[in-house]
Amino acid sequence: IPSRSDVEAAITAANAAQDPYIVAVSEAVVCGFARLTTFRSGSGYAKTKELTIHLHPTARGQGLGRRLLDALEEHARATNVATLVAGISATNSTALNFHTKLGYVECGRIARAGFKFDHHIDLVLMQKIL
Repeated sequence: IPSRSDVEAAITAANAAQDPYIVAVSEAVVCGFARLTTFRSGSGYAKTKELTIHLHPTARGQGLGRRLLDALEEHARATNVATLVAGISATNSTALNFHTKLGYVECGRIARAGFKFDHHIDLVLMQKIL
């Protein structure tokens, strides 16, 4: 879980890059966030963005993830982004199924790219051409 200062820094960076950082609030409690970030440095990748969506466990299954992703895709289209990429832990079947259902396809897998819960995990890259 990111600290408050980490989130503030991420929002500041998003504003500087003119990328969205959307915070979902219900009854004065943060229940999730979504953002677009630079996929890779270099002007050749300017039309590709990486997306991130995180929901509090109690906010899952209520359509919030879909609404956040729709907002990210709408912003991406409005700013001439051509491709969105999501990096998802291979063990996160819920996120993999969610993205697949919404038109994302697996385009790569990086073995042992992450380390969580005391073991290495593969990173699945999924993309959607807008």
